[in-house]
Amino acid sequence: MATPKNKPSTPSAKKSVRPSTTRETAGPGHDFEDRVGAWLLLTALAGEPLPGIGGTAVMLQTQVEAGHWHIDDILLTTVVSGEDRRLAISCKSNVQVTSKALPADFVTRCWQQWSKPEPNPMVRGRDRLALVTRGRNSAFMATWSELKNAAVGADVELAIGRMRANAKYCALFDSVKNPAQDAGVAVSDTEVVAMIDSIFVEPLDFQLAESQNERDAVGRSRRLLVNGSLAHGMALWEDLVGCVRDTRLGSGTLAIEDLWERLRTDNTWDRPRFRRNRGITVTVYLIHNS
Repeated sequence: MATPKNKPSTPSAKKSVRPSTTRETAGPGHDFEDRVGAWLLLTALAGEPLPGIGGTAVMLQTQVEAGHWHIDDILLTTVVSGEDRRLAISCKSNVQVTSKALPADFVTRCWQQWSKPEPNPMVRGRDRLALVTRGRNSAFMATWSELKNAAVGADVELAIGRMRANAKYCALFDSVKNPAQDAGVAVSDTEVVAMIDSIFVEPLDFQLAESQNERDAVGRSRRLLVNGSLAHGMALWEDLVGCVRDTRLGSGTLAIEDLWERLRTDNTWDRPRFRRNRGITVTVYLIHNS
């Protein structure tokens, strides 16, 4: 049946027409997304484990829909034992989850990515799909953690049994399984277990009053500096946020090695670089990224 001409297009239909441009996604509402990207960069620079996929970070990309990703806000690529791994991230500036469910729109796009015909950049069992929310639902995270722990085991039947053990677990399990229908995918419980293992959920509180993640980011930035004053830590953190913003509005790709080269002057690590922060010039000395 033909679609009536006066019928409004759905958001998903609009999105399928063409990828978003950098100008269309350059509004102030993307500050949360930029801070999530900066949080990932800071984790990489500090040599800390990368969320969801581990390994050594080599590249951060933004707005990657044109690269055949349905989860497309941020794409982090790492290397583990010579093998590329990718974390595709959807950033949402609200809590999104409930105590019993993941958001259906996000899970639908996960199944679309999972079942996408070639070219599909996602490698099942290796790459991960992430939801980063602004704010935490503690009840959800407690239940989600139980399902994630069950999904790790080699005995799939046991995992399904544990995930179906009570009404609370069943509700969250079904919030992952049911949206597959909207994606046009028929899935078994075994595939749902695999999807739960592939989904990573991270609540952050950037932009919220008294943000603990913001304070932690400044503290971690200070530890990367020879002169680790509060002013220098704040300057470095905001510089990383700016790097992600420039990447999003520019080429869309930031190589981690290029970021190191930008942050340092040479390998002696004793020459200053200068940054003007709120009218005050501060000198930043970076330590070696060993």
